[in-house]
Amino acid sequence: RGAFYSIDSAHRHEMLTLAAYLAGITSRLRLVLAVLVVPHRPAVLAAKMLSTIDVLSAQIEQLSAEIERELAPFEHQVTQLDKVSGIGRICAQEIIAEIGVDMAVFATAAHLVSWAKFCPQVTQSGSKPARGGAAGHGDPWLASALGEAVIAASRTRSFLGERYRRLSRRRGKKKALVAVGNS
Repeated sequence: RGAFYSIDSAHRHEMLTLAAYLAGITSRLRLVLAVLVVPHRPAVLAAKMLSTIDVLSAQIEQLSAEIERELAPFEHQVTQLDKVSGIGRICAQEIIAEIGVDMAVFATAAHLVSWAKFCPQVTQSGSKPARGGAAGHGDPWLASALGEAVIAASRTRSFLGERYRRLSRRRGKKKALVAVGNS
């Protein structure tokens, strides 16, 4: 009846809404409308939904081309980062866009993760919780890229994946994510 069915009815998604969402987060989305069973709805609404998908897809293509053009001088570094377990091409581009390619500004890897605020935090002193938080917010885009890379690496049979699984059993998933992100 126009919905993607899952095991649980709470996770059903209307087809065109899901397609519009996927068009917003993926680089390419192709619909075979001859096969897509569109539920009964006003033609104007269906046309607007389909045009939204087209607009989002075109914008994604334009932005992807612009990113490729801007990062062309750093293709070697993108390729090197892409070889790391858990880091794909897009994640590598995001890391280079956030920190650049000159690592001399960071004395150690610990300085980099501290700058990004992707480091363990102590929130208590003795038996009392500390007041206030870390100074500043760091770089949320870099922290999210590192987090995504760790989650991707956790699904592999690499050293980082094994380390994540070992730590998550003992410490929990969030602490394991930060610990492996600092590796």
